[in-house]
Amino acid sequence: MSVDWDDVTSGSYIKLVNGTPKKMGLRNWRVQDKFKDDNGNLKKGLTFDVFHEDGRETESEWTITARGALEKMRPVCEKAEAEGRADVFVQVTRAGEGKKTVYEIVEVEA
Repeated sequence: MSVDWDDVTSGSYIKLVNGTPKKMGLRNWRVQDKFKDDNGNLKKGLTFDVFHEDGRETESEWTITARGALEKMRPVCEKAEAEGRADVFVQVTRAGEGKKTVYEIVEVEA
């Protein structure tokens, strides 16, 4: 099998570095099928269009599949929807690796 690595690694993705807060402007959140877990069950993720990242405009995507991060984003998205807002600004900080990864997600001002 031949892999086109340029195709796989092209595009704009969000990289979270442990302990380094990242401020993002997010919009157009939606549920998407992302991958199958170890048991073959389809895992869904919440995907966002990222239009602002650490003080600069951007066009990229960020997908959350971790349950803890999803639980922290849910009230942010629900509040925005209730207020009729199409986008949100959050600060995300990641800590840990693998199954021990935790996320701090806080809604912030633009």
